[in-house]
Formats: sequence, structure tokens, C-alpha cells
Amino acid sequence: MKGDHLHFAGGELAIVLSRFDLGQISAVVAYDRGCKRSPKVKIICEKGKFLLKRRASGKDSPKRVATSHRIQAMLQAEEFPVARLLANHINGSTALVHEGQTYELFEYVSGKRFHGSVGQFIEAGAKLASYHRILAGSAAELDLPSGGVHQSSQIQKLFRKLVASDLGDGSQTLRASLQRALARLGTLYHTAATRVNQIGYNDWPLVVTHCDWHPGNLLFDNGRVLAVLDHDSPRLQPRIADLACGMLQFAIRVESADGIGFDPSIDLEAARQLLMGYDRISVVSVAEIKAIPWLMIEAIAARVAVALASRLFAGGTAAASLILMMDARAAWIAENSQRILHELLKPADQPVAVGPASRLTSHAPKAVGCDARSGPIETTRPVANMPQ
Repeated sequence: MKGDHLHFAGGELAIVLSRFDLGQISAVVAYDRGCKRSPKVKIICEKGKFLLKRRASGKDSPKRVATSHRIQAMLQAEEFPVARLLANHINGSTALVHEGQTYELFEYVSGKRFHGSVGQFIEAGAKLASYHRILAGSAAELDLPSGGVHQSSQIQKLFRKLVASDLGDGSQTLRASLQRALARLGTLYHTAATRVNQIGYNDWPLVVTHCDWHPGNLLFDNGRVLAVLDHDSPRLQPRIADLACGMLQFAIRVESADGIGFDPSIDLEAARQLLMGYDRISVVSVAEIKAIPWLMIEAIAARVAVALASRLFAGGTAAASLILMMDARAAWIAENSQRILHELLKPADQPVAVGPASRLTSHAPKAVGCDARSGPIETTRPVANMPQ
């Protein structure tokens, strides 16, 4: 461990790299991004530029790795932007196992990080819809776990345990405040799950979902996505769970480390643009949109419960800030749920950079989508879930 990130040992790196046909290597540079428990290096060599990654413990089971690689192969076959995996020359597999550790070598993609332009929001939404559409027929054969953060008995159990626990450092006043915040989050989580169920969530089709659709996992060339990263956590869920969490990730305000100046609101125009992009490929129904604020709340509460239980924020100001900020954000979404829906359901003639799909509340025939860069579409929005 160097700093916050794990790094490779020199001998380990030399052996692993020798298993791939890279030609002469001119540079190997530490690449401290993403999961801190998963060391990475950028390699510059005769055959090009590559990124070597060692899978983090807990994410390296043979089945999980094989499923992830199969999904990436399916996406690549449909010209969906992913970083190409290279096979090793020992057994021809894209997963190399050495001394119990699993390694992956990706073609390095020289893209730029998300900077928040309208085009990037819309493209991110369209690419998520394309991801769902490409993998729509593969749900049964991939043998993925089902469910996510929605109405999870495990998360509910974690909240009961956390509310009853000693939250560690700080004054008695602060500990009491944190316990109240956790209790509110637990209550909001239950309320949100109930609302989602009432809308019809449990009757909606299950699709392969990415489960980590956020700005850090997309590389751009201005408004175009060059690569979608991190295919390690797919699950079977209704597509709106993935879209709602993605909208939350793209629409949250920048957080300070200590919570000072924290704004609990979300950027509703950013969320709307992401939805517009998704609509270009597959139209989202009114019923699904009505579930979005409550699915966002479930995602926020789950993040807190899992982070605390996993001791990612073990006591101190980091844990306190996480609890208080996420409690405020979940409360803001609950209090402004109608405003969120109003913004997401705005008609097409509202001023935006490109024309979105029209949002009508009557039943409609299936719409014909288009590529995110080929211009606007005109369609109607069904009331019930009607995946396109």
C-alpha cells in the first residue's frame, strides 16, 4: 500500500507482463484511479498503450470475472464503446490467474473525463439505453444475481443495527444527531421502497443493468463516449433502477470533504438531459419516471448503510459527514419529489440544446429510436412500462 492505493510488487509485475505479447516495454506508470484495492499500471510498449489491473479481493471469483468478460465481449461485438481486453499467451484467456490473483489487460483509451456539458449528459443517457438494449436478450444465459438496493432485507437489517450501535467519536450531542439522521434514512428507505412498489416496480421486466453508471466510468471525446468502464457489478433489475441511480450520480452537486458548503439538492436539468438521451434509444414510461425520486432515495440510503457496515468510514469526521450529508440529500429529494417529476416530465418544447422525446401520458405504440448523434426523435411516452 502506497498512500491510499495498492501497488504491484516489482517481481509480480514482471511475471504477469511476461504472460502477454506486448513486445518491448518502454514505460510502466502507476495508475492510481478507481478502486483503491485494485492496483493498476499504464504500460507503454511496442504494441501500443495498455492498462494492467489486478482484481480486488471479493471481485475476483472465476464466475464473476467470466461473466464480466462475456458482457464486454457482447458489447464489443455490437460496437458499443468498451476498452478491449487482451488475451494472455498462456491459455488464450482474457483473465490471467497467477498465485491466486486475477489480472486483466485492457487496451488503454485516451479519453477525457466528464466535464458536464449538455451533450455529455445526453450521450451518457443514450449509452445506458444502448447497454440495456444490447444485453436485453442475454439475461437468462448470463446467470446474474437479481435485485439491487430496492427493498433489500440486508440493508434494512443494517439500518436497525446501525441505529442501535455506538457511532464512536464525537460528543454525545453529535452521536445523538447521527443516530437521528440514520433513523430518518432508514425510515425514508422503507417509505421509498413502498412508493416504488405501489407504482408497479415488481411487475416490470428484469434486464441486465450496469449498476455503477457514474461520470468516473465514462471516457469522452467532447460529447462522444469513447469507453464505458467497470463491468464488474452487473445485476438483473428493472432498467429504471439503473437509470435512476445514474441520474443521481450525474446530477449531484460537488461535495466538499468535510461537508462545508454542501448543497443537498440535485441538478434537475442534468437529470432531465440524461433522461432525454435515454429516450432517444428506448422511451421511458411515465410510470417508470414516477419511481425515479424514490429509487434515488433508496440508492442514497443503501450507500450509507453499506459504507458504514463495511467500515469504509470507520468513525471520525468522515463517517459523520457522510451520514449528515446523505440524510440531507435524501430528505431534499423526498420533499421535492413532485418538483423532480415536473422537471422530468416537461414537454419537448421547453428550451434545451437538442430536441428530446415528447412526453405524453396516453398509451402509445412502440416508438422507433435513433442513434444519439443522428438527431431528435418524436415519440409519445406510455403510461405503463413498455420497454422499447
